[in-house]
Amino acid sequence: MFIDLTKAFDCINHELLLKKFRKLQFSEKFLLLLESYLNDRLQCVDVDGIKSPMLKIKTGVFKGSKLAAVCFLIYINFIFSLPTSGKANLFADDDAIAYGATSLEELKSQMETDLKILKIFFDNHFLKINASKTKYILFFGKTSLGFFTEQNLNIDFDGEKIERVQV
Repeated sequence: MFIDLTKAFDCINHELLLKKFRKLQFSEKFLLLLESYLNDRLQCVDVDGIKSPMLKIKTGVFKGSKLAAVCFLIYINFIFSLPTSGKANLFADDDAIAYGATSLEELKSQMETDLKILKIFFDNHFLKINASKTKYILFFGKTSLGFFTEQNLNIDFDGEKIERVQV
């Protein structure tokens, strides 16, 4: 299953991110550098020459930077300690969860349960799963499931169906 997060880099809470770096016992020097990178940034919106007031940015890291990818991975690194059935694989904000099951019913149950667990985790991190862009793909080997099936799992997440994609 491939999990898509809505505007993941924009939603990173600075205070929570710094707490995570502290918990991982990064040096005080690095923490001060990271804090200066995150703090005291301002932004405004300009629409047809009319500017909003300057406001302090309390969330988000710049997606194009190498530091942003590291920050995001640290931010959600504790995902590996969640009691999920699937094995999480992360590359920046691209999350994939791999499963092994002996029946499609078991697989469907594992995926739906994991989505509930992940939703709580992401909610606590100010992140949101984008169900319309979250997809799953099925691979079959020589098992009781056969070599291939057209059957969809009808995975439900927050009232939306997760789409199956083909190889």
